[in-house]
Amino acid sequence: MLYVLFQFGSTGFKTLRESIWFNIFEVSAKEKKSFIFTFCPENTVDPKMITRLESVVEKHDGKIFFIELTADYATLAERIDNQERAKFGKLTDLPLFKELTDQGVFTSFDMPKPFLTIDATHTPIENASKIIDALKSYL
Repeated sequence: MLYVLFQFGSTGFKTLRESIWFNIFEVSAKEKKSFIFTFCPENTVDPKMITRLESVVEKHDGKIFFIELTADYATLAERIDNQERAKFGKLTDLPLFKELTDQGVFTSFDMPKPFLTIDATHTPIENASKIIDALKSYL
């Protein structure tokens, strides 16, 4: 719905996205609900938002475990149009991905040190998902 009402990166889009993310994290932390949240750090995300999300989770005795997935450009480009991504509202348009990359959209801020880094160039995405699922029960 957010994409229908607001252009990606617009003020309205960024404001509502942050509000949605914050509320999901806060309510889930209050109710002791764990979940996997994925996003690509890019220049429409306020770097302070990550700190705010960590703070609200910790306020309710929760913890965020950052898992970084890395891949070379060729692998990203190959996987971008996977229609499974569309189910989650992820970018699936390869020409748009190339345009955004050229514009430096994905060159943003440093994320907190990851608990784990998975090289998705050499790890099939199904295996990366299994690793992350296995960690959920451990953490």
